[in-house]
Amino acid sequence: MSLQYPLLFPYGDVGFHTGIKLREVDDQPPGSHDEASMLEFYRYESHYRKDEPNPFTCCGRLSDQLAVNAFSCIETSRLIYHALNQKKLRSETHQGISDAVARGDSDGKDVGTK
Repeated sequence: MSLQYPLLFPYGDVGFHTGIKLREVDDQPPGSHDEASMLEFYRYESHYRKDEPNPFTCCGRLSDQLAVNAFSCIETSRLIYHALNQKKLRSETHQGISDAVARGDSDGKDVGTK
């Protein structure tokens, strides 16, 4: 984002990239992820901090455009995930669900599975 917004990031701050490690916490549950997602990164960056200028909040319409672009990037990454993981996801068409209801299936655990 720093190349798109040189007024907000004049020093070429590094934006989101894969492999950003989360800070370790003592009471972290086992099996939790250790890298920040794009959503977590932008949540952290856009958070208000007292006496610290934040390009996500202090630049009016330009900040609004930055927030829209960040949201667009997050949604694009989610769509890519869904496109690449179709086999893992449990999904069914609307017609298939309607057929299951018409057959009288009261338990939805088998609807949409292969």
